[in-house]
Amino acid sequence: MKLLILICAIIDKKDARGQDLGDLRRKLQERSPLIVPDTFQPRHTSLSPQSLKSAESAYGHQGSSEPYRPQIFANSTHPLWMCLAPKTGCTAWNAFLLYVNQNISLLHTPAAIYTRKPVGEEFIFNSYNPLLAAELKNRDRVWIVRNPFVRFLSSYLDWQARNSARNSSAVTFDRFVSMYETEQRGSFRGWVYIPSHVHPVSDVCRIDVFGPDVFLRIEQMDLWYDTFMNHYGLDLFEARHQAEHGSGFYRPALSSTTPLAAKLAQALGSAPWSGEATPTGHERNSAAKLFSFYTPPLAKRVFDLQRRDFESFGYPAWDGNPATFAFI
Repeated sequence: MKLLILICAIIDKKDARGQDLGDLRRKLQERSPLIVPDTFQPRHTSLSPQSLKSAESAYGHQGSSEPYRPQIFANSTHPLWMCLAPKTGCTAWNAFLLYVNQNISLLHTPAAIYTRKPVGEEFIFNSYNPLLAAELKNRDRVWIVRNPFVRFLSSYLDWQARNSARNSSAVTFDRFVSMYETEQRGSFRGWVYIPSHVHPVSDVCRIDVFGPDVFLRIEQMDLWYDTFMNHYGLDLFEARHQAEHGSGFYRPALSSTTPLAAKLAQALGSAPWSGEATPTGHERNSAAKLFSFYTPPLAKRVFDLQRRDFESFGYPAWDGNPATFAFI
């Protein structure tokens, strides 16, 4: 697996005032190369024969994939596979890939994105399809990941919303963590519970079978978005959608002239690099609620439960102190 370091620096506050991000990139380039169009070259790793055999069977049959998710094929000018685990922006990304693959647009109708049910034709564009074995072997595998502390809280809030009729608001975050710890003993019996929304991304996407060539942290989307879209030719589809429907997919809130002083919190990891995303109708702004739910003991328990994602994707541990939390 190749870990792409998007930005990693200790910034001296005396240099922050007035310094632009383009200058920062140049200073960091030799020490920690950033993703730029001419260097975004994933080191593609071929799947083993056993992994290829598992491609069709690892998830069971279509429609019963929990707690796993298939790799989704993007039939762009430079095709790739993406694993879009729940709570990593998957709803919007799936809608965009639906447009790429089938020219069906839901991006300008957020309610439709959230409520649309899958149709049979979508089956041909995921790793259930044995006819795509050659593509699965030869194309890059790219995963979108998310800070496990934020994703786990988002999973809890999503679970509450799905179970509002059963007074789920009475289930505290502490109790939810306990329920997840005893999941195998039936603690969620009687509740609407979707395991892939809570299990670590590395498990949901089957890192042991389909290890990614590249993973991209959603908190850093401003940093990698333009280059990623250009590298795989997805920017052509976004431009076409803009021309046809008058709406885009994502707009980074960052340019080469952005003052560092305006983005110091993001550069230091205390805030995500977030631009203007396609609305999907179910955002709950989990990142802004972390400190209302986490305590030091809960942070330790969630770290242990999601440890595989911390280790696989390089997210920092946290002691539960609001002053020490970092997104990256």
